[in-house]
Amino acid sequence: MVDVWLCLVQDGNDLPAPIGTAIDEEEAVVPHRLPGSVQDHSVNGVLTSFNAEFFRIFDSSNRQGLLDAYHDQAIFTMSYFINFEHQSKQWKFDKYFADSRNFMKVNDEGKKLRVVKLGRLPIVSSFTSAFPPTTHDFGSFTVDSHIATAALIVFTVYGVFKELESEEKSAPIRAFYRTFVLIPDG
Repeated sequence: MVDVWLCLVQDGNDLPAPIGTAIDEEEAVVPHRLPGSVQDHSVNGVLTSFNAEFFRIFDSSNRQGLLDAYHDQAIFTMSYFINFEHQSKQWKFDKYFADSRNFMKVNDEGKKLRVVKLGRLPIVSSFTSAFPPTTHDFGSFTVDSHIATAALIVFTVYGVFKELESEEKSAPIRAFYRTFVLIPDG
């Protein structure tokens, strides 16, 4: 048997006596990570094709090809977070903070509105101004589909990318997650 105990101190204050449970060691196995969750498997091909094409163009020298992926009412926001306790002092992050809409870090209400990109041209233009050249690791991608209907597909892509043009000795590797809402053209 393994004893599993809950939190003893919270915010510097002692808590009441802990509540313990006894679990057989065979039952205390951490479940395997799933590669992603797609509710409707008939959209797997669409998601795979979209991600391959989108990130291939994003990683190219000409991101203007992404104009066709957006419509005139599309919206893009970016929220950037860095854990300063674990950051490498060598890596520079200023380029991301300029367009970040992280409500925990941005207190200027005007900036929260200014950094919202509305329309295909402002969105794709921001990909050139706010993001350095990159290469995404497709093998790191996890895709979760939240909604999949004939009218729209909502999904999130998690993964890592490397910045190609960096002042650092080695190119930084960054983690990202990106939520897309796909609707049929027309």
